Amino acid sequence: MPIPFERMPNYPHKSSEIFGPPPAFDLREARVASADARDIISNLTPAKMPAVTTAVAMMLYNRSLNQDQIPASGAIMDTIGGLIQSEEIAQQPNSPLSTTGFEIEFPLLPAKRQTEIRHLSYALLSDALGLPENNNNGSEGPGRDSSIDSLGYWEVAPHFSYFHETQAVLISELLRMRYALPFQEKILTRIRSNPDSHQGIIDAVYNHVSRQGLSLHLNYGVPDNIEETMGYEADYLTLGAGAAIAFASQNRLEVGAIQTHLVKPNTSEKSLKINRDRANRLEFRGLEVLDETVYQTLEAMQLLTTALFEANKSEDIHDRTLAGIWDECIDSLFDIFPEALHEYEKVALGDALRRRESVAELAANNPEISPAIRKQLLKTAHDARAYLQSRSLYPST
Repeated sequence: MPIPFERMPNYPHKSSEIFGPPPAFDLREARVASADARDIISNLTPAKMPAVTTAVAMMLYNRSLNQDQIPASGAIMDTIGGLIQSEEIAQQPNSPLSTTGFEIEFPLLPAKRQTEIRHLSYALLSDALGLPENNNNGSEGPGRDSSIDSLGYWEVAPHFSYFHETQAVLISELLRMRYALPFQEKILTRIRSNPDSHQGIIDAVYNHVSRQGLSLHLNYGVPDNIEETMGYEADYLTLGAGAAIAFASQNRLEVGAIQTHLVKPNTSEKSLKINRDRANRLEFRGLEVLDETVYQTLEAMQLLTTALFEANKSEDIHDRTLAGIWDECIDSLFDIFPEALHEYEKVALGDALRRRESVAELAANNPEISPAIRKQLLKTAHDARAYLQSRSLYPST
């Protein structure tokens, strides 16, 4: 059964919403929007909510630059109130929901009225809006597209949140800023005839994204008391492969890094739900931002990882219902493509190229498994959501 997404932000479909002039880097408006966002949040809740604050800052910034494209003030305040309420429910100590975050890597575009890329523009705007960025990847690294090497890449990694909806708003506002591009060919082709679109740069971006898509990494905070067994490793490797096949395009599978791993950083933002010194996270690579289905992916993956984590806690403390929901899911996945999953797990911790080829080949040679896996993952997410809502541990729509 599909998950209803009435609460999700509108995905910007119109080319005018995304592909007007190149990105505007108005630092003054960004600083004003950021200050206003901090004031609004502090007046509505005593809790610190950096991800919500950044989302609100981006909403206000976009509205200041595009008065006719962004919801009116009343609608914005309703959205902000909904985000805060959802975060408060999801961060309850007894809520098993895993914290969630993302990283997006995208090719740089020129600032408005500029004819060349200025990396500093991206850095300054990110700082003004309180939007953390990992780094400017430049043109280095394996597998870079030579047609876009001169443009460079930029990766943003916003603050984590307790509820996926905040991350959905962040992605939506990144798209509206034209800071990151959704890669729908029918929309991209419209801008190429625009004489003000920096034709050469747009051509390079178009050629790149039509082949590779917009890379999306999803991160989930690992709760306390997880038993790091071989079964746990098999579970998250299987979910990583299944999610890539279910939610990413074939093009993305063939060129992207299909990788799922446990990250144990020395320093990292720490959830209120974590008692240990380090905030470990589970990272899923191989996904993409293609269209509004990204919102479905965000919600489903938070629910799926939550159930996965519960199933890998010791029996005396785990939630039996969520653990059972995950066990049923993993059994069904192995019923769908048992031999392929076993093969994937063998190579998953080895060579990255072989790992990618394994998943891409599997999806290409078995077109029926993508909808089957998607159906199973969405069913599992729906079951987990219904159970959490029954216990008032999940925001209602």
